[in-house]
Amino acid sequence: IQVPPDTDIWRPALSKHNFTAPYLYTVVPAARFQSVQVTVTAPWKTLYDQGGLVVAFPTNGHHHNNANLTRFIKAGIEFNDGAPALGVVATDILSDWSLSPITEQQQAGDKNAKATILVERDGTDAWVYVLEDGGRTRRALRQVTWAFNED
Repeated sequence: IQVPPDTDIWRPALSKHNFTAPYLYTVVPAARFQSVQVTVTAPWKTLYDQGGLVVAFPTNGHHHNNANLTRFIKAGIEFNDGAPALGVVATDILSDWSLSPITEQQQAGDKNAKATILVERDGTDAWVYVLEDGGRTRRALRQVTWAFNED
């Protein structure tokens, strides 16, 4: 995916809904969602360079209209403070952002990083993990307790 500058998926205020980054999507009814994972790698070099996956919960059943994608979980690698990090954004009303360090195993040279991110349903919660040791180990990055409350 080629990404133009100054795009993002983020809502820091009710008046600033930013769902402008390009994306590929598959529609899955919430009741059938179990998990999704992606492996991302890139030469991360500019503040907020990022790649990963988004699990969106569209309002009004309109998944193709970005204005209706107001509830989402975004997880992947994000460049911040001069280095790549594992980032998770959970947005119900407003976006809430967390960062976790990249391990030596995920570091693939100067400013390069590779990680496999897993989002998995657990009842009404969604758990975000990074898979390590070739997928044998899951490290929890975030629990999103509201994800499937409306299912």
